[in-house]
Amino acid sequence: EIKMGCSNPDKFLTVAYLNIHGQTNFTEAKQFQIQDFLKYNNVDVAYLQETDICDETFSTCNYISSSFNLITNNAENKYGTASLVRTDLVYENVKCDTAGRAIVFDIGEITLGNFYGHSGTDATSRASREKFCAETVPQLLTNKRPAGCVGGDWNCIVDKADATAHPESKFSNSLKRVVKTFDILDSFRLLYPKLAAYSRSMVM
Repeated sequence: EIKMGCSNPDKFLTVAYLNIHGQTNFTEAKQFQIQDFLKYNNVDVAYLQETDICDETFSTCNYISSSFNLITNNAENKYGTASLVRTDLVYENVKCDTAGRAIVFDIGEITLGNFYGHSGTDATSRASREKFCAETVPQLLTNKRPAGCVGGDWNCIVDKADATAHPESKFSNSLKRVVKTFDILDSFRLLYPKLAAYSRSMVM
């Protein structure tokens, strides 16, 4: 949950990040699973990775269709990003990259960002991921609000404790610089510093 800020001092947003594994096809059954998740957790903003959204997506999910606006950033390889925002929330300053890997926008005095880094530990994938974290992510966060939440599927780590094996192949120096530059904290590690479980969401 994120506090909205001085204009809404008693309002908190519940934000969720879900990799929906679009390579297995975004079936109707999977769409209903997302709908059930949003209902059960009373989610205000849901960020999705590995999506390819079309006009029919969520058309049979009445709760999502009536309660959320959909922001999409499709990718040529069908592994894009998307965001579901409750209809009673006003979002602005929507920014996306050109490869379908990022969506950033503001709600009130907070900035919300969804990022999907390149996967893989080979040299080419690591170089693409480092370039994404070194160039795209900072550019989209340049004019961010004083507070917010960024997350998604980074496909890399900034702390050796977040890998079960071979952390050196998954570590990102570029993302580490982003974390330091924008004063970002791992919200999960703040709550559970020693738990052997992993989170990709961070607070600003």
